[in-house]
Amino acid sequence: IIDVNCTKGVVCGNVACTDLGGACIVGACLLEIKAFQRLAEKLKKAFKRLPICIIGAACMPVKNFSICDDNEWKYLIRFKDGSIPSVASEFHLLKEREIQNCKNGVKWVNGISYNQRTVNVVEFIMQESQTERRFQWITNLEITKKKAELFVITGRKRWKIENKKIVNFNRIKKQIYQFDKNLI
Repeated sequence: IIDVNCTKGVVCGNVACTDLGGACIVGACLLEIKAFQRLAEKLKKAFKRLPICIIGAACMPVKNFSICDDNEWKYLIRFKDGSIPSVASEFHLLKEREIQNCKNGVKWVNGISYNQRTVNVVEFIMQESQTERRFQWITNLEITKKKAELFVITGRKRWKIENKKIVNFNRIKKQIYQFDKNLI
């Protein structure tokens, strides 16, 4: 899950989290707040100075933002409009006004206030046949023209793993590595 020898990123569950700086952690184990609290304590104790970026699913509790803030960790979490309505409405309003924050179908807004912190949101709309699929992520990393596509690529890779696009991921996760039992 985490490679302490890699300072530019890490391969986690067959996903390369390149150039986000430090280690990236991916996994369903991070969805539950108490489990994440226990994992965070262990990570901080074991890797005091390692820059860490948490990459999580949309159902990752918003309460985990404060754990990341307290540990000075970065995060890139799948975001759905209903999860934080105030952030979603501000994002949709500002993304149309900030036309300079658009590159190759990726739109983003930095500096959205939420719960005594500042968050940033990036969105990618993918055309599939006659349908449109919208993907959004919330982060405390600054989104720039240079990084916007990297965030989308990284977020999509995590999504592909969780949605079993990689053959046998569920079997590997549960049987071989026993993530559901041993990680926390």
